[in-house]
Order: sequence, then C-alpha cells, then structure tokens
Amino acid sequence: MRVRTVTQEPIDFIPQASNDWCQLFLVTVITPIYGGGVEAGCFDADMPIRAASIRGQLRFWWRLLQKHKSSEAPLSDKQLFQRERDLWGGMNEKDQDYSSKIKVRVANVKNKHEGSDINPSSYALFPLRETGSEKTDNRTGDKFPLIREGIQFDLTIQCPVEYKEAVWEALRWWASFGGIGARTRRGLGALEISVKQGEETDLMLPVTSEEASEYSCKLAMGKTGQKDAVAAWKSAIEKLQHFRSGEKIAPSSWSESHAIRGITKRDSKRHSPKPEMLHYFPRAALGLPIIFEFKDSQDPQKTELTPKDYDRLASPVIVKAMYIEKNSYRPIALRLPVAHLQSLDLVLTDISTDEKASLKTLARSGDNGWWPSPEQLQKIAKKYPDFPITANNGEDAISAFLNYFRKK
Repeated sequence: MRVRTVTQEPIDFIPQASNDWCQLFLVTVITPIYGGGVEAGCFDADMPIRAASIRGQLRFWWRLLQKHKSSEAPLSDKQLFQRERDLWGGMNEKDQDYSSKIKVRVANVKNKHEGSDINPSSYALFPLRETGSEKTDNRTGDKFPLIREGIQFDLTIQCPVEYKEAVWEALRWWASFGGIGARTRRGLGALEISVKQGEETDLMLPVTSEEASEYSCKLAMGKTGQKDAVAAWKSAIEKLQHFRSGEKIAPSSWSESHAIRGITKRDSKRHSPKPEMLHYFPRAALGLPIIFEFKDSQDPQKTELTPKDYDRLASPVIVKAMYIEKNSYRPIALRLPVAHLQSLDLVLTDISTDEKASLKTLARSGDNGWWPSPEQLQKIAKKYPDFPITANNGEDAISAFLNYFRKK
C-alpha cells in the first residue's frame, strides 16, 4: 500500500491552473478540540490543524449533499462512487489511482494553547472520565488535554471551477455542523468561517432549516441565543443529556429497562411492570452501543445493546453551537438522514463476565420490534403520559428529541 507523506505547505506553494477556483478563508475554532492529531484522540502540538483531516470532513459533507438532494434524482451507489473518486481521489477496480482535484492548505495557525478549564459532561466526551481534578483517557489512563477554543488559521481551497459550487456548499455545511478533531457530533471543535478578501472578512452564511430539509435533514434550534459559543454548546449538550438520561423528565419513563427485565426474566420487584413496553429500545436510534447497568442483585446483569453485525452506530443527531452572525451563537441539533435505520436489527448481550452471552436479536419492526409503531405509541401514550416520545409529540426518539430541544 502506498504511504503518502502529510505536508502542510504555505499557501504560496499551491500551483494554480488557469481554470481553477481558489479562495482564502479565515477559520476560528469556537469550542475546545478533542484530539486532532495523526493518532486518534491525541493532540499534535506541531500540526494541530491537518489539511488531510479537513479534506476528509469536506468529503463527508459533499457525499451527504450529493446523495440526498431532494430536487434531483437520487444517484445510484455506483454513480456516487464514481463522482466521489473522480473529484476527491481513490482507487478503481483495476487499482488505478485517482488523485484528488481538491487542494486544501492550512497556514498561519495561531492561539494553539493546550489545556482548558471546561469540564463537559460524558455526553460530549464519552471516552473520558474524571480522576480527581484531572481529565484522563479511559483507554490509556493518560492525562488528557482539551485544546482551548480560539485557534485561528488560514484555509485555502482550490479546485477546477466546475466543482466550485459543490465544494462551496460542502464547506458551508462543515462550517455549520462539522468541526475539527474528534467528537464533532457532540460539538467539539466547532467552527466559524469567514471569506477573506484582502484585509476584509465576510462571515459565511450558516445553513438554514429550509436548506437542511432539502437534503433529508432536520434542524432544531434552541430558543435562546448566546454571545458565547461555549455557553451555547453546553446548553445543547445538557438538552441531550436530560432527554437521554430521563433527568428532569422521568428516569423510569423510558422502556429499555422494562424490556431487558422481560427478556432476562430478572426483576427486583421494586418496579411496577409495564407490559406495553417489554420490547422497545427507542434510544438505540440516537446511537449505539448502549450499556445498561442495574443496582439490585435480583435485576439483570450488565448488558450491552449493539447493532447486528457491527460494533457501533454513529448517532444521526449532531448537537453543537452554531454561529448565526458575528458574536451570536445558538444551540442546535441536526438530524442527519436516517433511512438506514429502517432495516437495522439489534443484539442485546450479557457482558457481565468475560464470556459474553447473546440474549436476544431484535428486529426493527414487527410485533416484537425494537421501534414502536404509531399504533403501539398510541397505546403507550394513553397509559403512560410521561413516556418521552409521546410526551414530546414525537413519532420516534429522534423526532421527540428535536421537539424537546426546540422547547427548552
């Protein structure tokens, strides 16, 4: 396999063809960065912002926009693969190497300060735990540095002029919903991007709710704007935490614990049985795996819910701070396209010992499906008015969360 050397050349080194579009941007990172280096989860002090990572982010958003634009006939997988390979680079079936037509350069990185006094919840930094007053990595136990917000750098993007519009839109979506480093779906490394023209800068317009809908996405905004991006980010994370955990809602109102007790036939008898909920795992739609732990010895052992045939399922919901205009930020939640959930099967596993035992495979739909049907939700709503989905007028956990997000 060919190994490509990562470089970070000055902007002056970009050769520009006569038919190329080339634009300079000023990028400001408005929330702390987790990771960002060559090694996952680690900060590279010499190269905190990597052009290759930015190209990968732009490629993700380009692919989403190409695949889901409602006003155009959907592309087949083969057509999408060919377009992506021709523009972003890759290999074909004959091992022919296609170079990327997108040139990305990073320069003038400023304010790259390690360390942050921010202590976000585990919903933002799942791989981390608190040990005393130090943040440490669950995997290595090493002290973990959050990279302080405020990093700025110049970003130059160059491509053939016929691709300008598609690349520009990918950049806008990355600016609005993406970020730098890891855990960007939980708001780390959020961005503010301005177009540079000489000494002048114009803030790039953020993506609107109407535009998001054109690409099978849904955008929800919190009611209150903030002058501080970190405050808006914390607000977004708290909304997700309260909804998923049941905090400030009703901890026992979700159905998963009842379903696990029914599957394992273990019950401490301290909880009233809810037979209408014995099959449902609605929070699986918000990302997997989920680990369930019970306190009483008569209750089920430690269990894990995963997607069948996979270790994890990335959350289709992004929560973060998004700039609205200069010095104005809103907590936002974006639901990405979710058609893949229609055929998703789950596996519940006992992980209380080294010899993991599969307890049950759950189909997406049907009489015992993990996703409640509209008819089943109606029955639950009549008997359990605090059930978070129906209490927030949702059709599923995702739509209910977006409605909850808008109200708070």
